[in-house]
Amino acid sequence: MCKVERIMGPSSEDFLTQHRALEPILDQGIQETMTSTPSEMESSDPTYVFIDMLAQAAVLVLLTALKSLTLDTETYHDTCGEYEKKAFKAAEMIHSLVQRLSHLGCFKVHPFTPIALFICAEFTRSLQTPSSNHAAQFKTISTSLRQLAPANKLAQMLEVKLQRDPQTDGTTRDL
Repeated sequence: MCKVERIMGPSSEDFLTQHRALEPILDQGIQETMTSTPSEMESSDPTYVFIDMLAQAAVLVLLTALKSLTLDTETYHDTCGEYEKKAFKAAEMIHSLVQRLSHLGCFKVHPFTPIALFICAEFTRSLQTPSSNHAAQFKTISTSLRQLAPANKLAQMLEVKLQRDPQTDGTTRDL
């Protein structure tokens, strides 16, 4: 990033260009993670579960950043549409990875796993029209965060933030 961007901030078009440049790098990383066939030991390794979750959470963060732009171009809308599809898949993947966490026990889970869980919970809660599937995802993920809280201070802080800081009105608060 050049000095002018640090002072003035990048333009929306520059941001979109940078975002599109990050997309294939992230896609390739996720694809490599998905196509490699981990051994039984690796699939239950807390670090591998965390890496998988973190890659999926990155997709959710990039969509959130993308939606913060105020562009009204066809490229922008196409990019948002593509990324929303990826974000829904990423949330589903995190939801399925949460199942592995329950088999690990709270002391074996990677200490930064709550970050990915929180990002996914916030994403599912912020959806404009949440479906019953998204409600189930939110409940499972927030429950997992709550279960990690006694052994992980970060999980405890994020779980409290998730409870008291709803981004939406009362309609989705009870997800």
